[in-house]
Amino acid sequence: MRGPSSLRSRLLLANLVVAGAALGTVGVAVSLVGPGYFALAMGHRPGDPAGAAMDVATRLAFDDSIRNALLAAGVIGVITSVVVSLAISSAIAGPVTRLAGAARRIARGHYAERVPAGGAGELGELAESFNAMTGSLEATEEMAHNSFQRDYVRLRTDFLQAIRKDPVEPHETTVGRSWGRRSNRRIAARQAYPSR
Repeated sequence: MRGPSSLRSRLLLANLVVAGAALGTVGVAVSLVGPGYFALAMGHRPGDPAGAAMDVATRLAFDDSIRNALLAAGVIGVITSVVVSLAISSAIAGPVTRLAGAARRIARGHYAERVPAGGAGELGELAESFNAMTGSLEATEEMAHNSFQRDYVRLRTDFLQAIRKDPVEPHETTVGRSWGRRSNRRIAARQAYPSR
């Protein structure tokens, strides 16, 4: 048997199991202890002959009222448990779901992604840590991009300076001569009108 897969569903199920166990415990305790307290409330002590002669109709009425009270308390308890469990599950699963969505977007390269960090406790701390990690990833990506740009400019400058010092001579082939003439014209134009 496979259980629910989402965090919200698992939290709801766990809260309902706890509420069911509490209601079951109350039901068993009341049915075991209740008749003795009822007899004491009626003024009869355990072993008292008057208590033994207690009317059967009175005992049936007590059992019926306990059963109805437990049933009503059980229904109200289950409804309250569902409402409270949904609220708690949403409060926990909502931020985790947003965090998972943000992680997927970051994996696709959107390093500017952040999650709201307004919560208290572990979820708020997780959101703050996640945002710090994302900021670090974004800064690292920016540094890598800037480093690439600097390296590209430096290599391009070194290449152009090397060509200026040692112009390419045309080759014997037609393609080589054509390329060589164009390269020499570009170099001559750069030397005549330097950009810097």
